[in-house]
Amino acid sequence: MEQRWKELTADLCGPEIQEKWWTTIHGSLANSKQRKYYYNLQYLERRFSLFEQHRDQLSQPKAVSLAIFFSQ
Repeated sequence: MEQRWKELTADLCGPEIQEKWWTTIHGSLANSKQRKYYYNLQYLERRFSLFEQHRDQLSQPKAVSLAIFFSQ
């Protein structure tokens, strides 16, 4: 997931901001008290698997990818 994040945000922000947001996202996924019990890295992997199946049908796949990372 971290590599996907870096590739997705490479043209949106610099490495320091990428790392800061990845740390925030990853920390959120690891903190079971602040998130839904099922929202973890495996859940994101399943969502991105579905995303890849339908990517060609999306008009804005980058926006959808960002939404997947930030929806909890």
